[in-house]
Amino acid sequence: MIKIIIAAAASTLLMSACSSTPTDPAEKQKNFEERVKRCKKLKQEADELRGKPIRRNAALEYYQQECTVDGDIPPPAPPVQ
Repeated sequence: MIKIIIAAAASTLLMSACSSTPTDPAEKQKNFEERVKRCKKLKQEADELRGKPIRRNAALEYYQQECTVDGDIPPPAPPVQ
């Protein structure tokens, strides 16, 4: 439960700090890679909660909300030029 709260607080802080969309392709790529890394960690934390259905369901819902678009993993970032 603590991990979920910390992850929620961190993502809220990250989203508020990144309110403007970067225009630099390298920065876009970096942001995308950070998002992928964060989503992998959220998925791993949800998977580790097997045997704890209520907590696992909450973690999976959070993962889906933060890391999927209409149930799909986001498309890859454009290549850096």
